[in-house]
Amino acid sequence: MDVSIAVLYEPGPSWVQGQSLSQQPLRPHLEYLLAMHEQGRLIMGGPFADGTGGLIVLSVKDMAEAEQLVAKDPAVVAGILKADIRGWNRII
Repeated sequence: MDVSIAVLYEPGPSWVQGQSLSQQPLRPHLEYLLAMHEQGRLIMGGPFADGTGGLIVLSVKDMAEAEQLVAKDPAVVAGILKADIRGWNRII
């Protein structure tokens, strides 16, 4: 049975200061998220309305799988974003 994991993204050390979220070099990140969605691992996700980061919800076998997936995220690898990975008790 899969578990739900929330991943909170916020600007990392390589975030381009003075640039909005839409101006950051995040195309590889978006492509990576879309691939996870197509594989059924990413349930939902998107940026916060205030442009301070974003949130995704993963459906994976365990926390270790979530950590591995996030560690391969191109934006995390490049330091543009940093991720806070949390187990989440989905009710609805």
